[in-house]
Amino acid sequence: MSAKRQFEVTPDSDVADGDRWIHRLIIYTSHVTEKVLAQRMHFCFLLKYPLRAS
Repeated sequence: MSAKRQFEVTPDSDVADGDRWIHRLIIYTSHVTEKVLAQRMHFCFLLKYPLRAS
């Protein structure tokens, strides 16, 4: 467990740190895109069926 913690705290090199940053950015952008698409689909649904939404 201590080895895993040491690996997480101290990156091996700048390349590993950069990869981690890119990975985090990809996860964040995909999450935001999913949220925006869900909101847009919900908005289109409300426009299409205004009487059902209450």
